[in-house]
Amino acid sequence: MSDTVTIRGADGADYAYTLNRVLDSLIQTLMAGRFDAAVTLYAQIREDVAFQLIGRTQGNVELFRLVANLLFQARDYQRAGYCCEQLDEPGKAAALYERADDFAAAAQMYATTGDSAKAAEMFEKAGSLVDAAKLHLHLHGQQGGVDHAVRAAMCFEKAGRLLDAAMAWENADRMEKALSLYHAIDDDSHEKKHAKRQIMGLEARLGLTRAPGALTAEIGAVDVDDLATGGDGPGGGAGHRVTMMEGFESLRQLPLFVDVSLTDLKSIYHLCDVVDVPAGARLIEAGQPSPALWVLLTAVVAVRGAGGRDVARLAAGAPVGDMGLFDDAAAGVDVVVVQPGRTLRLQKAGFSNLMAANDALALRIHRVLFRTMRDRLRSTTDRYLAGPSS
Repeated sequence: MSDTVTIRGADGADYAYTLNRVLDSLIQTLMAGRFDAAVTLYAQIREDVAFQLIGRTQGNVELFRLVANLLFQARDYQRAGYCCEQLDEPGKAAALYERADDFAAAAQMYATTGDSAKAAEMFEKAGSLVDAAKLHLHLHGQQGGVDHAVRAAMCFEKAGRLLDAAMAWENADRMEKALSLYHAIDDDSHEKKHAKRQIMGLEARLGLTRAPGALTAEIGAVDVDDLATGGDGPGGGAGHRVTMMEGFESLRQLPLFVDVSLTDLKSIYHLCDVVDVPAGARLIEAGQPSPALWVLLTAVVAVRGAGGRDVARLAAGAPVGDMGLFDDAAAGVDVVVVQPGRTLRLQKAGFSNLMAANDALALRIHRVLFRTMRDRLRSTTDRYLAGPSS
């Protein structure tokens, strides 16, 4: 680096100073307790002097902490994270690296603190999908449940590790998805032998039939109406039975997912549960954030405002709590089941993890949100400009 640095003055002109003079000035200003002035001075320097400043002060712990805080206040989060790492404060370092979008460094720091869930999230964002998947499997073994098994499966699948992904989908109790991936493993792969054993076991558990002597069979031509009524259809008895995804069409029709590809939509579906809800159940409670998106399949709900007055009734195909997927704002209404039935439930936590790991999917959904908010704002503006109706 040059021994001269450039600082823009209050008059808008650029002034050249020697590096040593600038570093000395920064240090003296910090030691004199003029912290805000030091931050302003550092932010005005055109050249990158962070590591020279760090090198000058690292031997003095008190001064080094001031430098770390200076870098943070100047929004130089990556260098501030480095200082916290050197000060043996991995939790702070992790948060700062994450804020600087240095996800690989953040993952290492979160792992050091023992926060495996955040480390896995950061590994995903950094593109280290196998590392993320292994951490999710570790968490699944510790905590049980299916969320981390699903995350592991999705990471392995995205990384092209089909056998590992299929086994993780089995851990998540998504047997049909596991079976499809076992079948997708290339016949020339050394993993195919193991996959065949898993296929046989899964087909037996799922009650699938196979033609004698064949590992797989072509699905016969099946009429859509026949599938809907549960019949075997022409030629169906000789091949696989197929599992239809209950509620998938209702999910696909939601405006929120209008730009989502079939592959990504199936990934969202695999995070969902089909839930029977009884009459009187509260899907959303006023004053509390919504924890999930509910898609009504056969249930009917009432939307109730202040005083328990019914504002609206929603039936099959309607979404409930969709905006709650994106923020923690308290709901303004109660949503109560008035006719028991089936629903498709997408938990906010799983959806948030998927969005964090899939930037392209997140961008598509946020574009839809933007268009929705834009249209609502324009409609409100048009009504305001039109004035009160006569």
